[in-house]
Amino acid sequence: MSRYFFHVVDGDREYRDDNGLRFVSSQDAAAHAAKIAAELAQDGDQYRGFAVAVTDEDDRELKRIFVKLTDASS
Repeated sequence: MSRYFFHVVDGDREYRDDNGLRFVSSQDAAAHAAKIAAELAQDGDQYRGFAVAVTDEDDRELKRIFVKLTDASS
């Protein structure tokens, strides 16, 4: 299992995940990132324009999941 990191980013700010989590595959890590993005979307405009960037142990970005606000959260 590999360790993946989930950084919350926008154009100017980056909230880095220094611990990460272990997953069997990068697809599982991307699914976890989608859950994080969905949770952030619940907070409304606070995370407008943000994304969850999935990186590997070498800090290579593998996937970027954008926070998509719903009508109920905007």
